[in-house]
Amino acid sequence: MESVINLLPKQSLAWDAWESPNITELGYGGAAGGGKSILGCYWLILNSIAYPDTRWFIGRDSLKDTRDSVLISFGKVAKMIGFNEYSFSDNEIKFNNGSIISFLDLSF
Repeated sequence: MESVINLLPKQSLAWDAWESPNITELGYGGAAGGGKSILGCYWLILNSIAYPDTRWFIGRDSLKDTRDSVLISFGKVAKMIGFNEYSFSDNEIKFNNGSIISFLDLSF
């Protein structure tokens, strides 16, 4: 499995901030197409692999929006890094190592 993807300049800055021990909070926003979902999915995949039997979450306005957007981005990232040890269910992604990414409705 190749675990590195080519990040856009903004994504690279965010990634460096995530890995910095001096930064305790990070906000990453912007317009559609800015790479937020790709970066988030990449981070979640790597952490779900690194820490077996852990539970993570990703959320948007609704479960439908989460499924429609995140599953596409997740699939793209997984393909980029050659990762296929997972399965989708209605409201989560299950990894073969026991880790789970649950989808949340954040409308409230």
